[in-house]
Amino acid sequence: MLLVLFLSFYSLVDSAKGFSGKEIADLIPKNYTTIRESDDEPVILSWTIYTHLVSDLSLKQMEFSVDLTIQAVWTDDQLHVRAGSLVNLPTDIAKKLWYPWIKFENCKNCKKLLIDPNVNTFHLIEKQIIIEIRNMYTFTCIFDLRDYPFDEQHCNIDVELGYWNGRINIDIDEDDFYDDLLVPPEYWLVRSNRAEITCEEDEIGKYLSNNFCFRYTFVFKRLSYQHVLMVFLPSTLIVILSWLSFWLDIQMAAPRIALGLTSLLTLATQFNAAQKNVPAVATVKALDIWMFTCIFMVFASLLVYALAYRANRSKTLENTIPVSSN
Repeated sequence: MLLVLFLSFYSLVDSAKGFSGKEIADLIPKNYTTIRESDDEPVILSWTIYTHLVSDLSLKQMEFSVDLTIQAVWTDDQLHVRAGSLVNLPTDIAKKLWYPWIKFENCKNCKKLLIDPNVNTFHLIEKQIIIEIRNMYTFTCIFDLRDYPFDEQHCNIDVELGYWNGRINIDIDEDDFYDDLLVPPEYWLVRSNRAEITCEEDEIGKYLSNNFCFRYTFVFKRLSYQHVLMVFLPSTLIVILSWLSFWLDIQMAAPRIALGLTSLLTLATQFNAAQKNVPAVATVKALDIWMFTCIFMVFASLLVYALAYRANRSKTLENTIPVSSN
């Protein structure tokens, strides 16, 4: 029995890295409050986000996935803390502390709040609380496909900070948060920036006037070399191939028609293959205009041959001398 008690006490002290269980419990005074008064000094929140990898930009799902590390640091002046080393607070203690109400607005796989004492570990050093989270997040991104495949996509990470539990002065790291960012091979990162935005209305709209919202924007440019080699160059060659019928004798109807129809079918197959990785949208894309132009030019070559054949036949009939019957 004594051995069990000793091991329990040892694990508690070891998990707190030098703080006893009583000292951890004494962190929170009796008059501690998790909802600060409006006239209290604002909490200074230091917010930093590090992006490591953009693993996917999905056109069909209209989303992009980012490997992020989030670091939030704030000072809680209400705590009774002696000078000491870093402490990992137990969950039952962390749940009693004040923490910022912050979330990703357009995240598809996130919980309601980013900082949750039931999930995250609260690190305490003196009166500073440190939260560090690393996860793969998926965000909604509405792709503009009008210039596809020469498009430039703007994907956002929208952050909302609530002030309902106390005033907060947020200090956002202004450094480039996309240094050495890895992106999918078909894109390259043009630029990235952060800007304050207007918070959207929702079911708690009465609080939104006191909220602070900001946005991280990533601008991706699609690399079009593959599309040029696999779509644009072959379709150009097929159109030129259909024009070879102009050098054939006008009486050679079968090969000229076969060449035109084969070109049309090849273009249709190529167009269908190029659309497989693109969602069905009402927007007319640059690729659609190009493929329609190619199909129209091949169709026009067939139409020109039909007109030329008809004109040649009419001319032949006109030059024919009728034979009179005796």
